[in-house]
Amino acid sequence: MKNCVKKIIPVVAGVLMVSAVQAGTRISTQIQGQDKAQQLYVHEGKAASLDGDGRTEFIYDGNAGEMITLMHQEGRYMRLNNEQMQQMAGGISKMQQQAMTQMEEQMANMPPEQRVQMQQMMEQMMPGMAKKSPQQEISLEASGKTDSINGTDCEWIALKRGEKLVNEACVADLDDTAIAPADYQTLAGFFKKMSDFTAQMSGDVDDAMLNQHLFANNKVPVQIKEHKDTGIQVISLTFDSQQPKADMFDIPKGYEPEPIPDF
Repeated sequence: MKNCVKKIIPVVAGVLMVSAVQAGTRISTQIQGQDKAQQLYVHEGKAASLDGDGRTEFIYDGNAGEMITLMHQEGRYMRLNNEQMQQMAGGISKMQQQAMTQMEEQMANMPPEQRVQMQQMMEQMMPGMAKKSPQQEISLEASGKTDSINGTDCEWIALKRGEKLVNEACVADLDDTAIAPADYQTLAGFFKKMSDFTAQMSGDVDDAMLNQHLFANNKVPVQIKEHKDTGIQVISLTFDSQQPKADMFDIPKGYEPEPIPDF
């Protein structure tokens, strides 16, 4: 019996080691109308977003608190910490506001119809500059509707601005998905930084509010419907356990650092 136990222990240990190595989460995001799904890999406190050619284009390092953008065509990369991201977002926001002010001055002498067209064009180019009524508060409401999408049970919630429906999301419990708890915490940090960056840059807090609700309640969106003036855009997400490539979270050899813009 002792010999059997001695033989079993190394086998069990080996299985556990393999399982640990294989830990990781792949998130596939399919936007309706697009041929290829976007891929996001999460592993050991890091997240990597891949382009259509399977190359890493963006890295989030939750351990170091950094965002890294890879520019493959130029063979360069930009590394940003929290403070630098805030500075960049503030600089971009300031530039957008200046551009909008200049355009409004140029539109002052235009006929009313042409002025409306120019205003709409500017708001499409810079959505965060769209003027929003202060009475239009953002709210999240449970619809009471349930669904099953790609084999995952979920419940629909609605994000509204005033009475206008902005987004719908069918959300599932974390335990009903293939996302490991540790990877979920990494995702929470990643999406918080991204939504904070977007909110500071454009003033749009819709995504930030939705993400805050999801991660505070251990929820995962399996489908999102974005209600736009041009129609409804459907985004579907699937999750599976996947071992990322060894170099997926690394800056390619030979790439040079890109200076951070001085705003």
